[in-house]
Amino acid sequence: MDLAVKAPPTGYTLVVLGNSQAIVPSVHVNVPYKLDRDFAYVSMVASVPNALLLHPSVPAQNIGEFVALAKAKPGTLRWGSGGSGSSGHLACELFRSMTGADIVHVPYKGAALAITALLANEVQAYVSNLVNAVPQVQAGKLRALAVTSATRSSVLPSVPTIAETVPGI
Repeated sequence: MDLAVKAPPTGYTLVVLGNSQAIVPSVHVNVPYKLDRDFAYVSMVASVPNALLLHPSVPAQNIGEFVALAKAKPGTLRWGSGGSGSSGHLACELFRSMTGADIVHVPYKGAALAITALLANEVQAYVSNLVNAVPQVQAGKLRALAVTSATRSSVLPSVPTIAETVPGI
């Protein structure tokens, strides 16, 4: 992003932004760019929903059961993320604040380490994009409780949207 913002404004430099570049200015003090000032939006290229994943050892089969379990056993469930301030971390905090679930956030140094921790049951929950989630869900290694898109995913049609259970999220 630093290189892109310093590139000459010739019209030949394109930057593809993910959610992390949009989040960074909100969670870090020294950021070398302002999205609204330094970049001109051209087009959305893709949108990839996320899925709330659980380790199969967690007995919850839906969001309601997961929230009830987190409230019944406060502080015992762990939610991994790719780091503090990441989209997974923010999803965890939003989920906690909207449901009252007592879940411990465990930041890792990247998404790969967080999903590995979930597969090993070091953490019991994680939010992952569907590209990474679907193979693990289809193999039975993880359980998808919800997708974060406005509508159900055609890839996991039996998995509800999180808004179906937690309105407004």
